[in-house]
Formats: sequence, C-alpha cells, structure tokens
Amino acid sequence: MQIDEKDSFEIDDDIIDPPMPDEPTLEAGEIYDAVIESKELKLKVETQWGVKDQEVLTFVVKGPQGDQVIKENWTRSTNEASNLGAAIVALFGTDAIKTRFNMSKLVGQRCRVLIKHSAPTEAGRIFPHVDKVLKPVRRTLDDDALDPSL
Repeated sequence: MQIDEKDSFEIDDDIIDPPMPDEPTLEAGEIYDAVIESKELKLKVETQWGVKDQEVLTFVVKGPQGDQVIKENWTRSTNEASNLGAAIVALFGTDAIKTRFNMSKLVGQRCRVLIKHSAPTEAGRIFPHVDKVLKPVRRTLDDDALDPSL
C-alpha cells in the first residue's frame, strides 16, 4: 500500500506498537537524575487513610535507556513524614514547610530520585516508583562542558 503525503495523517490499522517491557528499565535502589515536569491537584481522593487531596507529580527520569516518565500521587501534606513534605524539604530546606508553600515552585525543579519497584501485578508487570526525592548534584562548568545535555 502506497501512502501519499496527503494521506500520511491516517493511522495504519496493520501496525501495532510493541508491548511494554515486563521489567522496569530503572533499577530499584538506584538514584537517577530527574526533573519535575508538572503537577496536578486532585481533590477529595479516596485513599486507605480516608478522603484526601493529592498532588500528582510527573517526574522525567534520566535512565540508562533514555528518559522515563513516572507519575506519583502524593497526599497534599507538607509534614516532613509525608512523601511530598520530604521532597519539599530535600529541594528547598525545612524553612519551606514552616509557612505556606507555593506548589508551582516544584515544576521544572531538577532533582535526583531513589527508585523502588511496585509489587508485581496479576499480569506480572512491575513498575518503578519514586521512593525518595533528593537534592540535585551541583554541577561545575567543567561538568557542563563534558556533557552539554546537562
């Protein structure tokens, strides 16, 4: 079948994408560079601890086989014991959670993330998750000269 330029926007029904890998490409227990790409507020989400507001943070993680997107649903809490509160403290210090915190400051923030894996699904799939957010490594001008993608 030949496709003209005017037809190139049509989807070929004969093509199917490959399946997602059964094993995550990010290793559990490893630390990777990342960027917080976006955030989204979800109101009144039913959790195991009752109805809570949540922030959905989208991390773009620089893995060994390219960038990988991880979305985390974290309770909207600045308590240091919470995932979100601990991330804010790691990136901005403890003073950031002593007063009201503007969540938009997280968007675009460089960081490092410690990866953990989910329990296998019924289909045997395992997914990577952000276990902990860490402060980014300070780079020098020499580091940037060696790797311009940083």
